[in-house]
Amino acid sequence: MPEKLTLREILSASRMHIPLNHQKYLSYNPDEFVAWAESIGLSILKTVNHFLYSEKEPEQGYKYCIGLMKAAEKYGNYRIEKPVKDF
Repeated sequence: MPEKLTLREILSASRMHIPLNHQKYLSYNPDEFVAWAESIGLSILKTVNHFLYSEKEPEQGYKYCIGLMKAAEKYGNYRIEKPVKDF
């Protein structure tokens, strides 16, 4: 039976077939998102962990994490932590 490849292995093997606007996601890693979330607060940390680990591969949650980071830049950390905490 052939060895099952992870999403990261598949992506790195076929990087040249990935559109340029999607290749930027390959440079991220879950530890960066978790460290950022820890600096914001517990509610954002739980949300980021959900984004990263609720799917088969963490890479599937990168886009959501990046969106959350952009919202924090635009609105401030408190304004993104409070609604998530109240949810």
